[in-house]
Amino acid sequence: MNEKPKVSIGFPIYNEEKLLEDKINALLTQTFSDFELIISDNGSTDDTETICREFANKDSRIKYFRHEKNNGQYWNFQFVLDKAIGDYFLWTAADDDFVPSFIERCVKILDVNEKVVGVFSKVKVKERQNRKFSRLNEKLEKIGISFRPMKLYSISGTYEEKVRSYFKEMPWPLMWSVFRRKEFQKSAIVDSLGYDALCALNTMKFGNIHCIDEELFFGNATGSQSAGMITIARMINKGILGRIFPYFPLSKHLFHILGLKLFLKNSHYVIRINLDGSFLIFIDILEKIRRKIS
Repeated sequence: MNEKPKVSIGFPIYNEEKLLEDKINALLTQTFSDFELIISDNGSTDDTETICREFANKDSRIKYFRHEKNNGQYWNFQFVLDKAIGDYFLWTAADDDFVPSFIERCVKILDVNEKVVGVFSKVKVKERQNRKFSRLNEKLEKIGISFRPMKLYSISGTYEEKVRSYFKEMPWPLMWSVFRRKEFQKSAIVDSLGYDALCALNTMKFGNIHCIDEELFFGNATGSQSAGMITIARMINKGILGRIFPYFPLSKHLFHILGLKLFLKNSHYVIRINLDGSFLIFIDILEKIRRKIS
């Protein structure tokens, strides 16, 4: 491997002993091998450290960082991004998977198209979550809400056109794209709920997003929000307003990213995002009541 890798893979983790060995093996057997794997262990209390050190001792591409305390999810995502030195960068999670040629396919597109800043693919929801996700989405779609939609597509045009295209379907998995590293480091905002949208919208100032029209990525539908919106909002947001409207901090960031004119043009999307967040809190409350009386 060259001294400077072509790709940096950022892998923030916490207590992932059950999934870790399979995940690292899958990364190390990608058809594209010129990468560094940056593992940031956020103070794990299980066997995560032992597993990581064993892999790091066997493969020089692995850079393992152990933190004595849990500094929070967002801090950990930012840490691995800051450590990256490759031409391209992607985040990965222990419970997400992609086909062995995923990175290679993305790199080939970035290498030949300077107008593209990020490459991803269609997503297949993992079977173990698919039924739960489908039931939830069916209920929400009846009242006009789509929870964490999985529609992926290429986004291009003027920045205003790209913003409108993104808001139309809110393709949140784009945060797992393979990005041009320097542009992504300048753009990523990882400090509030909805950072997937912030990262994508800010990075698109530097170019287009290309979506490979094949299901090369296997992900989870709910992500961290499987813990419940109330729990996530309490853990991340400060103040009553941020707990009632979990995406209020996101809205403030969007105002600064888009500017007044573009923000106002898309304000109906921002309002809907905030209402969706509040509605998910309402669902959590109903679920807590149901559990207490059942």
